[in-house]
Amino acid sequence: MVENKCDYKFIKLNIGSASYRLPEINFNQPPFRGKMRVQKPKDVYAENPNLAYKLQAQQVNQSKKDKSTKTHIVCIPLNFDEIIPNYEAMVDKIKAMNVEGVSDNYFTSSNLLHVTLHTFNFTDDENTLSKAKSILIKNQLYIQQEILGACEGQNPKPFYLTLKGLKTFQTDDPTKAQVLYCDFKRDEGYAKLQKIASKIIYEFLNERIIENHQLKDIPYDFETELWDVKFHMTILKCYKSKNQSFNAKKIIDQLGDISIGVVSPLEVQLNNIHYIDTYTGKKIKRTEKGVNHDEEGFYACDAKIYLQNE
Repeated sequence: MVENKCDYKFIKLNIGSASYRLPEINFNQPPFRGKMRVQKPKDVYAENPNLAYKLQAQQVNQSKKDKSTKTHIVCIPLNFDEIIPNYEAMVDKIKAMNVEGVSDNYFTSSNLLHVTLHTFNFTDDENTLSKAKSILIKNQLYIQQEILGACEGQNPKPFYLTLKGLKTFQTDDPTKAQVLYCDFKRDEGYAKLQKIASKIIYEFLNERIIENHQLKDIPYDFETELWDVKFHMTILKCYKSKNQSFNAKKIIDQLGDISIGVVSPLEVQLNNIHYIDTYTGKKIKRTEKGVNHDEEGFYACDAKIYLQNE
């Protein structure tokens, strides 16, 4: 007689050359309802509280890593000749103010100007990075045709972004700011930027490159089906510590309405922000200002799509 892990015992019955396995009926036993007899697992955390503490610490550390660490961005480069002179002139004006808490290395290098569409952490995850590159490239045709109006034999229609006005995220108290950025005029070009970003975010979300919880701080408009990304071009930022800040009030009071210029975006790139593709064709590790010695360039590009034909 063979015992099974469920509520029945079975017997082996031979009839002629055939062999049958039949349940042995025991009317004093509760009916079998399809549930297995499973031994209750030991509470390993109760037996080993240090293990529970370590697991909790790992989860907290992973959560902090997800929130604070980024290795890549999807962005549109804005280091155009049309705005770099205006940007550098504005930086000189801010430096001349001798604003409390502002150091020279807080300013974004003009060769690194960009608008971020989304950030990623691909640490030790080459498979996901490779998948992200493929997804971005596959979306070029849709963006060119459906958003930028390219028809057969015709180029995508250019769109324009107007950089105007200085702001900080610390609006409640700009005297303790951590970021100063240039805003964008809300116009037709801005609307196209929002559609491009939303399409890319949707595809990355659909393919599990990003998770829903990573979008919790980005409002979603169910009517337009677009994410309301806070597009901005960073001017200066406290990099070293979240406890550091600077007084942005004086800057905004004097230069709050400044206009930096109008640009027509050419590409969307997936970039490794820890490396620089130099203008001399080398790939070097990034320093705080994004340059090593006399080398300049843009964030190392892992993949790109064209918003206008090459």
